Amino acid sequence: MGYTTGWDFSGGIFTVRNWTQPNLVTYMESHDEERLMYKNIQYGNSAGSYNVKDINTALKRVEMCGAFLFTIPGPKMFWEFGELGYDYSINTCTNGSVNDSCRLTPKPIHWDYLQNIQRAHLRTIFSSLIKLRFHDWYKDVFTTSQVAENFSNGFKWLQVTTDTSKICVVGNFDVVPQTGSVTFQNAGTWYDYFDGSTITATGVAQNITLQPGEYHVYLNRNLSSGVVTPVSTINPLSNDLLIKVHPNPVRQKATIDFTVPETGNVQIDLWNIMGQKLQNMQSGFLLKGSYSTDLDMKRNLPAGVYVLKLITKASTGAIKIVLQ
Repeated sequence: MGYTTGWDFSGGIFTVRNWTQPNLVTYMESHDEERLMYKNIQYGNSAGSYNVKDINTALKRVEMCGAFLFTIPGPKMFWEFGELGYDYSINTCTNGSVNDSCRLTPKPIHWDYLQNIQRAHLRTIFSSLIKLRFHDWYKDVFTTSQVAENFSNGFKWLQVTTDTSKICVVGNFDVVPQTGSVTFQNAGTWYDYFDGSTITATGVAQNITLQPGEYHVYLNRNLSSGVVTPVSTINPLSNDLLIKVHPNPVRQKATIDFTVPETGNVQIDLWNIMGQKLQNMQSGFLLKGSYSTDLDMKRNLPAGVYVLKLITKASTGAIKIVLQ
């Protein structure tokens, strides 16, 4: 949540507990503790324009938590829909209220979270981190006892090491920029697992400055996750701004159903995940209400993931579509 109280989670590392084998089950959200996203949105800290209660900021911070969780050696556990930023309280009742007596009642199922580009991106981050644990180059890292960390401050780092493969994770859990000192396991070029950028390690202590919520998973070998950051200008759908595509995945043609919450100009564009606008599907003045239009993908577009962006007078939203 961005507060200093209780933010040292080194107890999740088996060597910190003086265990000899990496058999400690580490989790972000216990079966009997509150969901991270719910606490972020309800109680998150803030500084200036940076606010943990903001949905996108909260999701980004869960990404950072995942980067540390999955790179700590040993087995892992996370709650259902935790990979999509589930933001219902553990005490949610069937009528939607929150009460301690409802801890064991069924919780809402939200596969619709997959239609939110930021939530789907969180799921991709979790998936990529789990895949790293099984990669031939790095799988032995996750059973190593060579683990070092500093989780005492807002700027946190974790290092896990074998003879050939090494990981160094850094992240800023504060709500203001922080600079920390890190000594990489060896000098040379290190590769960011997610964005493909590099950093030159000097072999001695060097300062790294991170913005609030910023994190990096650095590898000593050139391995990319293939994850592309979502288009930064796209916001999650509001309750009133609805857009659906069926069928999805799309072969070439489909139907777009959308709701306009306020009379005005409406535009629907197709983007690729690199942030390039490819095609306009709808442009013009529409009255408040529900509409349908055809989605006809250009024949020369390769199969893959695309983003359909809806812009109205007062709101912007997007969904991810898959072209087969």
